[in-house]
Amino acid sequence: MAQEKTGEAWVQGKMAGAPVHGDFEHCEVAVFLGKNPWQSHGFARTRVTLREIENDPNRAMIVIDPRRTETAKMADYHLAVKPGTDAWCLTALSAILVQEGLVASRWLAEHTTGYEAVAAAMKNIDVARYAATCGVEESLLRSAARRIASAKSVSMIEDLGVQMNVHSTLNSYLNRLVWLLTGNYGKEGANNAFVPFLNLSYSSRSAAKPQQNGQPAAPRKWTHSPVTGSKVIMGLIPCNMIPDEILTEHPKRFRAMFIESSNPVHSLADSQRMRQALRALECSVVIDVAMTETARQADYVLPASSQFEKAEATFFNLEFPRNGFQLRHPHFQPRPGTLPE
Repeated sequence: MAQEKTGEAWVQGKMAGAPVHGDFEHCEVAVFLGKNPWQSHGFARTRVTLREIENDPNRAMIVIDPRRTETAKMADYHLAVKPGTDAWCLTALSAILVQEGLVASRWLAEHTTGYEAVAAAMKNIDVARYAATCGVEESLLRSAARRIASAKSVSMIEDLGVQMNVHSTLNSYLNRLVWLLTGNYGKEGANNAFVPFLNLSYSSRSAAKPQQNGQPAAPRKWTHSPVTGSKVIMGLIPCNMIPDEILTEHPKRFRAMFIESSNPVHSLADSQRMRQALRALECSVVIDVAMTETARQADYVLPASSQFEKAEATFFNLEFPRNGFQLRHPHFQPRPGTLPE
C-alpha cells in the first residue's frame, strides 16, 4: 500500500492480471531498473546469484540507473540515464525491438492482445532523439536491446529508483513491454506470476471476521478514516496521514497506538510532526528489538527477541514454478527480559 507500489500494482493488474517476479537464478539476462539488489536484495540468494551472473560469460546483466551502484559495477551494460528520464530509455529499448524486428512475433500472436497498437506507436519513435534525452549512447541502447532479444530467458525487476520518481506508472508499463515484446513470461528464467502463501488482502475478507458468542461479529464499517476522510483499503490508511488523525480536537481522533516492528518516526515523512503526534496520544506501546526513534517517544516499550533467538518463517514467497517454505530454528537463547512478538 506504500506510494511506490500503487502504480505498479495497477499496471500488473491491467497487463497480466497478477503480480510477477523474475526467476533470476536461472535467467540468461537479468535487467535491474532503478534497483541495486546488491544492497536491497529482492530475490533469493541475491548476492550469490549476482556473482554467478557476473562470472558466467554466457549470461549478462543490464542495469538502468543514474548511479554507478554496486550492482551497476558488476553489469555488462550500465545504462546511466539522466535522473527522471527512465521512460525515454525504456521506450527506446522497446522501439529498437520493434523497429529491428526483434520481437517474439509468434508468442505475441498466441498470448497477447493489442500488439498492433503498440507496434504502431513504437515504429514512430525517434530512437536517436530518445537516446539523447535520457543521456545514454544510442549504440549502447541498441546493444542492450539486442542482447535481451537474443537471450533464451530474461528476468527484469523495477524498484524505488523509478517508482518514487516522475512517470512512475508509465515506467512500470514500459518495463513490462521490454520483456513481453520478447516473450519472456511464464517460463524458466523469465518473469512469472507467483502465488504467495499469505494473502495480503485477507484481513478485509468476510472469512476473517471474529466470532462473538458463536456468531460472526459485525465488521467495522470503516471506508474512510475518521478525521481526514482518507480512503481505507484492506484496513489500511495512508501512513503519512496518521499525525493528522491524532493532532486534532476531533471527537473520533486516534487516541492510542500499538506499534509492532515499525519505526514511523524514522520512516515516514515529517519526522518532527510524527514525534509530536506520538507524544499527544493518551497511550502508545512499541514492540521492537531495538530502542528506535519511535520507541523513545512511547509510553511503553516491550523488548522483542531478535530473529536469531526465535523460530522464523518466510511468507513472502515469490518463487516459480515451485514455491518454497523456509523455517529457521533459533540459534541463541533469548536475552533476559525479551519475548517473541
